[in-house]
Amino acid sequence: MISAGELSVDLACSGRRVTAVKLASTRRTDFSRVLEGKLVDEALSLVPLLFSLCGRAQAIAAVTAAEHALDRGADHATRALRRWLIVAEQTQEYLWRLLVDLPAANGETTAVSNLAELRDCIAKMFKTVQGGRSAHLPGEQLANAADDELMHLLGLLESCIESQVLGQKISAWRGGETAAAFLGWLETSNTVVTRALRHLAAATESTAHSAGFLSATAAGPALAGMIERLLDDAGFAASPAWQGRHPETGALARRRSAPLIAALAAARCDRRLVRSAARLLELVDAIDALRDVPAAALTADNLGGGSLGAGIGYGWVETARGLLIHAICLREGRIGTYRILAPTEWNFHPQGPLVQELLALKGQDAADLEQEAQLAVLALDPCVGFRVRVRNA
Repeated sequence: MISAGELSVDLACSGRRVTAVKLASTRRTDFSRVLEGKLVDEALSLVPLLFSLCGRAQAIAAVTAAEHALDRGADHATRALRRWLIVAEQTQEYLWRLLVDLPAANGETTAVSNLAELRDCIAKMFKTVQGGRSAHLPGEQLANAADDELMHLLGLLESCIESQVLGQKISAWRGGETAAAFLGWLETSNTVVTRALRHLAAATESTAHSAGFLSATAAGPALAGMIERLLDDAGFAASPAWQGRHPETGALARRRSAPLIAALAAARCDRRLVRSAARLLELVDAIDALRDVPAAALTADNLGGGSLGAGIGYGWVETARGLLIHAICLREGRIGTYRILAPTEWNFHPQGPLVQELLALKGQDAADLEQEAQLAVLALDPCVGFRVRVRNA
């Protein structure tokens, strides 16, 4: 596995305000070059080994790109179950951020026994659905696993979300689609998640963000043009742009038109809180999608791909962190060019959404600004470790 690298966030402040932001990352964006020159199946078998996070999403994006390059599509059931795996992995990532990272930023910890039980439950879900098969090789058939064991595991997962995240039944939580209802829930519920989010509920949006949003659905047919640029320009994966901007990708980009998210934005709630609400929406909706295998997974707009010509294919996946793209150009039966564009390069671009938010931060002092900045980074969720440093300008 290639080293994940680290994100450094350096803030210069004057009084209670941030005056300058510098982002630096040791995360490599060219590691897909190790796959070039290899046979397709050989390259695809290596992809899951390169990533410590979202390994299934990476593998599924890769096989989708390869299938389009080879003009060899997966069948209906296999595509549906790949979508299921994406939703399940996204759920796992959301729970880890909500139950581990967010409470830690608030000085709390989730009981180790609860996390171990949750980890075991999710691992069994993946095993039940995949049945020892691979999701990352062209033509591989996945099992239809809508059985009693899976339903039992999903019941345990739902109970975990209700008790440890929401503090109430999912059906009751879904009933609050107004800003007042959501903020009221934060005040009355007493979980590690709600206690951590209350701090953000006291803040208000302090700036108008101009970076915009990016999702595969919103990009539509124009996505192909971006992927052509990705294949032609070796530096694009490290510093991407969309229509001259550096937009945000992820749950907020996908859910910004949902009634609750629109209401929170209209109430000028802190962007970090609105982003967390979007993730919570996707988390509770995932339970229904995961229960109905494979029918509900087919309705998810979380996986797609296409061909840009003979031997050229791409695959995209909407992951927990945002839009992930793999693109492949074959030459004489081998991988000629392999490019990966990850959501981290959008959300943590030097002119992207994080920098805009950090420049608008206010704090009582340098220590307060550092904590606020850490919450901003966590809200966008980089796929690498990070550190925040504050100095007086």
